[in-house]
Amino acid sequence: VIAVSLGSSLQFGFATGSLNNLEPVVPVALGNYGFPVTVAQWALINSFFSVGGLIGSYGCVMPLAVLGRKKTLLLANAFVFLSSALMFFGTRWWVLLIGRVSIGIVAGVAQMTAA
Repeated sequence: VIAVSLGSSLQFGFATGSLNNLEPVVPVALGNYGFPVTVAQWALINSFFSVGGLIGSYGCVMPLAVLGRKKTLLLANAFVFLSSALMFFGTRWWVLLIGRVSIGIVAGVAQMTAA
């Protein structure tokens, strides 16, 4: 339980700071793949972490009631793997956006589970 709880909060801190500091790198790298990213698309990618957090915090009410805290956190870690894969292999801006929403869902679930 401790490892899952600490792992979820670690994802929140890492996801908040990691992509924000890569602004000079990621748009150029995606442009090299032939998929340039506009400023508006980059802003959407960064801001949709909060949308995922909103989805996760409201969407975890039923799993918390049915499964309990431990199993809900374990289930939320599936989104960690999903978001990591999407962010690593994504070469288009909308794939990064979905990855960002997924990690936001994990942050929202972790926040509501700890509360």
